[in-house]
Amino acid sequence: MLFAIRYDTTRKTPHWTAHVLTPERMSQITANSGTMKRPQFTPDSQIPPDDQAIDKSYVKSGYARGHLVPANDMSWDIAAYDATFHFSNVAPQKQRFNAGTWLGEEDAFRKYVKAKNTPMWVFSGVYGTVEDDPATPDTHEGPTIGMSPNAPNVPKCFYKIVVAHPDPNGPYKVLASLFDWNDYGKRATWVNVITTLQVVETRTGIDFLKGLNVENTHDSAYWGNDIPDTPGDCQ
Repeated sequence: MLFAIRYDTTRKTPHWTAHVLTPERMSQITANSGTMKRPQFTPDSQIPPDDQAIDKSYVKSGYARGHLVPANDMSWDIAAYDATFHFSNVAPQKQRFNAGTWLGEEDAFRKYVKAKNTPMWVFSGVYGTVEDDPATPDTHEGPTIGMSPNAPNVPKCFYKIVVAHPDPNGPYKVLASLFDWNDYGKRATWVNVITTLQVVETRTGIDFLKGLNVENTHDSAYWGNDIPDTPGDCQ
């Protein structure tokens, strides 16, 4: 499996995505570094054209085409890499967020897989909608971009849930993070939005790891980061 996407045909963005990265694939990613040619973003042939964004939706919108499954995580294989550039895997993001804290955790995920030498899963998703700010009517901040019917919603909240099981006889390790759409911090500040799985599940209404009883667990020693005094949240 390359990756999984639960797609929202009403909002015209992914609801959530899931993929796994292994040490073996990390080795291939390292070997392929700098060799992948970045393709154009294209519609997903498995989704009706009117149910997804098109490239024109993003032109002059003020928003970047933000990957949910990072292209770099799939650069172990050319077909997997290219598949991340379908609009089924894209949500509108401000570029300062896309290239800041969001990218910071994407980079951290790959480093964790390599350093811990164990496969890890990651769920990435969105919820909520940014609304126009009446105080700045000339600055479009939502709720959609582009023209109907290819107008995706601008998500207000973004999250990631990293899952590792380094010891088959031991507990699962879970690292959850919850971002505001306008979190413009530097890459390293992604650690400021670490939270519990319980918070993400409460906000999304999704039981991601049913039956594992890890909603309020966080192993600071394993992840090398504590939950901040004010955990990440977005409403």
